[in-house]
Order: sequence, then structure tokens, then C-alpha cells
Amino acid sequence: MTKATSIIRQSPVQISTVDDKTFVYIYINEKEVQREDSNEDGTKSTQYEYDYNEFCGKTADMDLERITKNPENYMDISVIEPQKNETSSMPTLEERVTAIEEVVLATMGGNQ
Repeated sequence: MTKATSIIRQSPVQISTVDDKTFVYIYINEKEVQREDSNEDGTKSTQYEYDYNEFCGKTADMDLERITKNPENYMDISVIEPQKNETSSMPTLEERVTAIEEVVLATMGGNQ
């Protein structure tokens, strides 16, 4: 799992949309940590460490409300795949090829 560190607190889900793509940045399991500053006086600063993930996909294929409500479910996602339309009446490529083969065989008289 990827970790991210920030000097400011992050909201659990950040969303950015550009054209038809949406980019999602997830910051969960916040942990406040003290880190020594890079200067030599030994001072420490407060930083915030997170379990982090980011992914993108077509905006139309994302359920942003679900992602926002349950970001922990999206920690292993890298790309949102297009949603399958179960009610689509369009035949698959295999179905179309089979139909063409049947027509060709019937036309050529080879349907035995």
C-alpha cells in the first residue's frame, strides 16, 4: 500500500475532472507524526501520514457518490473499467460473426 505525507490535513477523497476523465485521490487512515525539520536547530513539525491511492477513468463510468462514501473500498483500484450495459441489445462480436457465417453458408448452399 502506498503512503503519502502532507504538512496539511487532507480530505479523505479528492476529485478532479478534466474533460471526460475524472481523477480520484484517496487519503485514509490519517496518522499525525512528528518529523525533524531539515534545519539544524532540531525543531520538529507536525505532518500527516495517510494510506494513499489514486486512479482515473471516464467520468460516466464512475460512481463518485459511492467512492466518496466508501473510499476504503477503492484502495486497490488503478483504473475504472467501463460499466457493462446488461440491458444492451447489441450482439457481441462472436454473435455477429456467427450470424454472418450462417448467412454465407445459406447463400452458398453449404448449410448441411
